Amino acid sequence: MRSLVLCALLVGVPSLEGRAADAGQAPPSGPGREVSVPGMRAVIDVRGAVLTATVQLDGAGISSLVLGSGDRVWVLHASAALGTGEYRCPAEGPCRRVRDFDYRCRDPSSSPEAERCRREFRAADGWVANVDPRGTLTRTFQVDLPRFGAGGAPVFLAVTGLTFPDRPARWPAGDDDAGALSLQQGMLAERARFSPRSWSAVRR
Repeated sequence: MRSLVLCALLVGVPSLEGRAADAGQAPPSGPGREVSVPGMRAVIDVRGAVLTATVQLDGAGISSLVLGSGDRVWVLHASAALGTGEYRCPAEGPCRRVRDFDYRCRDPSSSPEAERCRREFRAADGWVANVDPRGTLTRTFQVDLPRFGAGGAPVFLAVTGLTFPDRPARWPAGDDDAGALSLQQGMLAERARFSPRSWSAVRR
């Protein structure tokens, strides 16, 4: 198994357009850094200012990326729809939710309306991924890094995947709330405990 220590995120995969990744499609085995934990594996690449993460589960499910920079934590959730959550974290004590999910872009098709929704979502929220109302084996996220981490501040990443009905996985391992079952299910607690510096540093 390849090392689970992600020192640098380099090279890219093809751009995410339209539906991003079809159900059942395996993550690329060529360029990119592959990480693996029981129930989930992911290929993570950075090309320029865009991070691409392709997450594959053992069965149908949903996935989230959790990003941290400075005193902010974002949850990028892809399931039957796309939603962005945000927390602010004081120097001491739990992080406080300042933005709950506002789910959008439920149509997984390549219709003009669905394509427009995904373009507008990415422009507004700084990322996009594929959606599926039944869950899917594979999610491909594209994240515009300048939107996360002002002024080139360090960005830290945790990858999660929930195989239906309730088998959560996360990478890297940790005991903070980045891997909480409720978060992976798309329900954000008012307060949560995050430790971004224990996650993987994104080299950009």
